[in-house]
Amino acid sequence: MSDQLGRKDDPISQLNEVTQKQAVHIQNLIQENSKLNMKLLPEVTENKKSWWKFW
Repeated sequence: MSDQLGRKDDPISQLNEVTQKQAVHIQNLIQENSKLNMKLLPEVTENKKSWWKFW
């Protein structure tokens, strides 16, 4: 029984390591995505007219 418990702990620790690596990878993807989104946003111009001054 103690042998089975020891074998059970190995896959659990491996799954925890894989989950941790996936979390880090997802965090990196989120950071890259936010950097790309900032590059795609249009720059603010000061000569912007009010929405009602269209003529």
